[in-house]
Amino acid sequence: MELSNEQLFINNQFVRDLAWIFQSTPLISSEHMSFEKDFSDDAWLKELDSNPEMLEAHLKNKNLRMLGPYFEGLWEFYLRFYPGKKLLAKNVQVFGDNKTLGEFDFIYFDELTQQYRHLEVAIKYYLGSTGMTETDSHESDSYETSSHDTTSMSTWIGPNTNDRLDRKFNKLVMHQSKLSQTAAGREALLKLGVKDIKSEICLLGYLFYPEHYPLDSPLNSQANHHRGRWLRISDLASFVHRSDYWSVLEKPHWLAPIVRESSALLSSKEVVERLTLLIEDKQHPILISGFSGSEAFAPCYASEQLVFVVPDNWPNKSSSG
Repeated sequence: MELSNEQLFINNQFVRDLAWIFQSTPLISSEHMSFEKDFSDDAWLKELDSNPEMLEAHLKNKNLRMLGPYFEGLWEFYLRFYPGKKLLAKNVQVFGDNKTLGEFDFIYFDELTQQYRHLEVAIKYYLGSTGMTETDSHESDSYETSSHDTTSMSTWIGPNTNDRLDRKFNKLVMHQSKLSQTAAGREALLKLGVKDIKSEICLLGYLFYPEHYPLDSPLNSQANHHRGRWLRISDLASFVHRSDYWSVLEKPHWLAPIVRESSALLSSKEVVERLTLLIEDKQHPILISGFSGSEAFAPCYASEQLVFVVPDNWPNKSSSG
């Protein structure tokens, strides 16, 4: 989670998160997960960083307590205001047979290619675990279903265990990206004046590898995808020496590295005490980040690694109430 060269000049966290989107590698490499990045204008970001009021006003109306709406809000701003992009519509619901068949995240026009684009976006954080979860008993509709294969996408589950990488991948590929090929989808697009369109998918996020045992990366994952670690609360005290300071990360700033003064951070002892109380109370995983000194931001510290700390019984929810 080190600061990239492009992020070093950015002071505003919202702008840094926006830059993170275009500097990040998608989680999965697949012919079905196509998205052509053409963002190369650092001057646009520098100007936005100097005058972030328009971005801040745009995000003010979003639910910043939820990562998904924040992520979509950043995308919406980019498609509305980046030169060469023209946003036609967002969150377009498609109806058929007296029910909702799906929704287009974004419909936009790309001036460079002179094409209409249907873009689906998602931000996801998955923890790799070979343990059984409550969702394992359900029949999977994914390309790969073996829970015994350590490279299977089904091995990667959400912090709250109600989400899985294989299911998200298949929902994006088999349903959402194909919406424009359905009769109802084509009808919805025609109302926007769009006949021919290219579908794109951008799935970003982090894969958190277990600290206490080795685990292979999931099948078709990008080699340089964002990585973190996860460990149980009982193992935290022996782990926290790896960074100078720590902080509990609050949504929505789970994307780009964060810069903070040491007075706003926790010592190793303090983070263990804080997390012990939080997990005992909430009984669900907590995301923290280690911080180290950064010459670019001295005397402040920059976040360098993401770590999910989970209850000792995770992913079993039986004692969580």
